[in-house]
Amino acid sequence: MAGSAGWRASALSALSAVVLCVACPGKGVGDALESSPKEWPSFRGSPLNDASRSFRVSAGDEPREWTFKPSSWTWGYRPGTGVWSSPSIGKVGDRVVLFVGSYDKNLYAIDPFTGEELWRYTTGGEVFSTPALAEVNGQSLLFFGSAERILYALDAANGNKVWAYQIVDWRYTVGESYVSSPAVLSLSGRKVVLFCWWAHDASFAQPLETTEALLLDCADGQRVWQQPFSKSPPSSPCVAVIEGRARIFVSARDGNTYCLDGETGQLLWKDTSRGEIVSSPAFAAHVNPPLVLVGSRYGELRALDARDGSQVWVFKAGHWIDSSPGVVEMAGKSFVIFGSHDQAVYCLNARSGGVRWTFFTKGDVYSSPTVFDADHRTLLAIASGDDYLYLLDAWSGRELQRYRPGRFLWGYRVVGDSIWSSPIAASLNGQWMIFAPFYDGRVHAFSLAEPKEMLKSHSSYGEVMLLKVALTAVGTLLVIGILFRFSPR
Repeated sequence: MAGSAGWRASALSALSAVVLCVACPGKGVGDALESSPKEWPSFRGSPLNDASRSFRVSAGDEPREWTFKPSSWTWGYRPGTGVWSSPSIGKVGDRVVLFVGSYDKNLYAIDPFTGEELWRYTTGGEVFSTPALAEVNGQSLLFFGSAERILYALDAANGNKVWAYQIVDWRYTVGESYVSSPAVLSLSGRKVVLFCWWAHDASFAQPLETTEALLLDCADGQRVWQQPFSKSPPSSPCVAVIEGRARIFVSARDGNTYCLDGETGQLLWKDTSRGEIVSSPAFAAHVNPPLVLVGSRYGELRALDARDGSQVWVFKAGHWIDSSPGVVEMAGKSFVIFGSHDQAVYCLNARSGGVRWTFFTKGDVYSSPTVFDADHRTLLAIASGDDYLYLLDAWSGRELQRYRPGRFLWGYRVVGDSIWSSPIAASLNGQWMIFAPFYDGRVHAFSLAEPKEMLKSHSSYGEVMLLKVALTAVGTLLVIGILFRFSPR
């Protein structure tokens, strides 16, 4: 989800666990992002939002496959409501913990080895954002936002609230807000957390519609700076260091991609696409010039020069691109991987935009990819609206496995109504696991140890919809026939 929807930031340097050095071609950005398992500082594990975070840990028992069902509240379809945030994972003390938010207004901490719930924190609104885990003054803190217009910092060990920040004062006329996934970074010698958010107030007396970037001190939630930049829901940001300066890249549904100064929040440049943007930008550091990559609902993936926002190249897909792109280094070259509503997954050369391979599913691909190295090869996992989670060889695009997490949560959907979550991968005691909150409203853990069988007993979403259309047509014809048979002549 896309996700969903998706919305992020990129890297400065991170204290203790995550060191991010960015944006000078030839620098070892990818190596620097091979961080300690203690932290998961942003959406997809890296403020670069490049989807190439490798998480490995040796702790606990042997992992097993599991399914976690958080809530029985699966009725009441609501357009625009994402079912899940994308998950995050990290080490809290001596324990590895998986975190995920839900449309049932809870933030869950789950044992990734067994699927057991460790604790939950209940908010007053749906939790769209991916939680960010960081160690602050020796304490593991978890950062996330809720649709109730509140940003939270919790003790990751037990779920106790450390601080909360209300972005808009409560009034009867203030609607739910959209809060991006946060990004934790180190700035001017202290750890700070970046949020982007949108809020609206329908009051005639105090009308409000604003989108702002907000930088808070991780330790106490005190505001460092706050900067309005749009009036439509934002993506999650990505952050990078360009020519010695921290820069924040964030898109919005108004079709613009914005570059803000990390120290002050000042707008440095703005690029306008030809369509609405739901995709979150990603940063490619190993090309010259360094690129910001963002998809749009015009069906374009655009590569922008991160220094000034000028267009370097553009790729046109067959439909919307809500999937946030992932960037991966293979054979000394940078590639960008993403999905589209045209039901395809694309791999492009990041330098030129040329197509390396295309993989076709049977459903819209909202999900963003996760890319990881396992068994001496680079793999990627991505979900599709055809009810499958695919494992592909990132170099060739060849399908290796597919997983059937479950059927679509509701009996129908409207294209683009929801931003669906994206999977993540982790190596637990040498066993690679994929964690995927899926369209069935559950969180699933799959092992890469054994090939998966395609479950023939269940139909895909598209097949289910065709069957329903056929049954509706037959039923309509029967009713018409009965009415005609018994109508007065």
